[in-house]
Order: sequence, then C-alpha cells, then structure tokens
Amino acid sequence: MKTNKVLGSICVVVLVAILGVGAAFAAPAESTIDTTESVICDRMAKWERTALTDEQREEMEARKASMEATQEKWTQLTDKQKEEIYALREKAADIDSQIIDKYLQWDLLDEEMAALMKERLSEGMFMMRENDRMPMPGGRGAHGRGGFKGAPPAEATTE
Repeated sequence: MKTNKVLGSICVVVLVAILGVGAAFAAPAESTIDTTESVICDRMAKWERTALTDEQREEMEARKASMEATQEKWTQLTDKQKEEIYALREKAADIDSQIIDKYLQWDLLDEEMAALMKERLSEGMFMMRENDRMPMPGGRGAHGRGGFKGAPPAEATTE
C-alpha cells in the first residue's frame, strides 16, 4: 500500500517535470476558432450547398429565378398598391409583437430575448420598405420553409 503511494507520487513528479510546472497550472489557451454569427452562418451555408443533390440545386435555382421574377413584378406596382401590402404586413408584425409580449408575460421568453425579437421584427419592417422588398406571408421571403435551401427531405414532408 505504501509502495502504491510512493509510485503515485513519483509519477506525479515525473509528469510535472516533463510538462513543466507552468503547463500543469496554466489557464487553458483561448480558442482561435472564430464563432461569430456571420462566420457560423457562412460555414453552415457552404455545408448546406455541398449537401444538396443536383436535383435540389436545380430546384433551388428555379425557385430563386421565380422569386427574382416576382420581385421584378413587385417593383412594377404603384406606391398605393405597395402601401396596402405594407399596411397588412405591419398589422401582422403588431400581432407578432403581441405574441412576444404574451410569451414574456408567461415566462416563455426572458426580457433580453423578447427585446431582441422585437428589434429584429422592427428592423425587418424597416428594411423591407427601405429596400423595396416584397413582403411574404410569415415575413420570411425566400428564406422561409424550403427557401433557397431546397425542399425538406422526402421523409419530413406530409402528403
């Protein structure tokens, strides 16, 4: 039993000698991996593009072309027509804001997350008008369900 303690102590001393005292007690090095949101999104987008089949890529390009054609038609509408749609979208955004308030009230969200969600909702409305973008139901546009990423896997769809 005494031999085991002595051998254990010797192993610790040898390990510290090999690694150096500083390495044994040093703080872990900071990560050099860039984890900012934009970098992560870029990496995910590249991964998703490589995971698509040729058929999915063709479908994605067809949807993109369709959305661009629809956006072109949108730009042909009068300001009055666009304002009608914007007004409806703003009503929907107001309802979304009320839902966020309820989630906050019932502790489904914390104040920070609720504020962030409302800020993004407001920014989206501003950018939509600023960039003369056509509002889409649900406010997602081309990036909604399926979006430019292609259709969901066959097993995920219900028919």
